[in-house]
Amino acid sequence: MPVFTWPEPPERLLRISAHRYNEESHYRTLADALLTELND
Repeated sequence: MPVFTWPEPPERLLRISAHRYNEESHYRTLADALLTELND
């Protein structure tokens, strides 16, 4: 998943891509992983 600094560091923008084959559980897994990384 691309992570951009925007509009300037340390602010960030995450670009996710949603498709028909993705399930809600995929987004929950992503959210959990992001929370883990951001809280370290």
